[in-house]
Amino acid sequence: MEIRKMASRLFILAIAFLFSAEISCQDLKPEKAENVYELVELKYGIDQLLVNGKYFENIYINDLGHPYFSEDEFKKGYLVLHNQTFDNLKLKYNIWDQTLLVPYSHMPNAAFIPPVDFIREFGINGHLFKKIKFENQKDQFFEEIYSGEINLLCSWYKSRDKSEHKVTFMAHKFSEPRKKLYVVVDNKPCIVNNRKALTRLFPEHKNEINQYIKAHKLKLYKSSNKQLSDLMAFCEKLTSNRQ
Repeated sequence: MEIRKMASRLFILAIAFLFSAEISCQDLKPEKAENVYELVELKYGIDQLLVNGKYFENIYINDLGHPYFSEDEFKKGYLVLHNQTFDNLKLKYNIWDQTLLVPYSHMPNAAFIPPVDFIREFGINGHLFKKIKFENQKDQFFEEIYSGEINLLCSWYKSRDKSEHKVTFMAHKFSEPRKKLYVVVDNKPCIVNNRKALTRLFPEHKNEINQYIKAHKLKLYKSSNKQLSDLMAFCEKLTSNRQ
C-alpha cells in the first residue's frame, strides 16, 4: 500500500510540474524577444550542443591587461564544434589558456566556455584558427595564414605574471601578445620568425628569397598576414619551378 501511495504522489507531482511548465511557456510573449532566434531561445533554451561547456568566471578582473587575442571584446565569428558549424556567433579567444568565450544572448554580461576537446576550428574577425596536431606534440590552435603545398601557421600566446599593482591581494599582469610562425612542409613544422630561419628551409633559393624580402622591406615577425601570405606564395612558386 505504501508503495502505491508513493507512486500516486509522484505521478501527481509530475503532472503538476508539467502543467506549471506549460503555463510558464505560454506566458512568453513575442515582444520580449527582438527576433525569432531569441523567441525560440526564451522558450527552449540555447543550443545544448553549443553550450555544453562551463560557465565563465572572470578571474582576470583585477589584472593589468587581458588574456585575449586582439582586443578585450567579443568579435564576429563562427565555431566548428562536434563537426557541426555554428555561425553568427560572438567570440573571444583566450590565448593565455587557449579557450574560447561565447556570450549568452539573453545574458549580455555572462559567457560560457565550449569544450576545447571538441573544437575543430573557429573564425574570429576574419582570422581562421584550426586545431592541428603534429608528431610528438600536443594538438593546439594555429592561425592559418597560408595554405598550399607550403603552409604557414601562427601560434599566439601571452604570459601572466605576478604584479604588485594591487597591494592588498595577489594580482597579475599580462604580457603583450606574442607569436611563433611555422612553415609546414611535408607535415613537418619549422619555426621561422626571421629571414635566416626561412632561407634555411630553401637553401637553393636563398638569394631569391633574400631579394624578395629586401625589396618588400619585410620583417617576418612584424609583417601582416597579407605580406606573409604573398611571401609564401613566392616561395611555393620557386619550389614548384624547381620540380
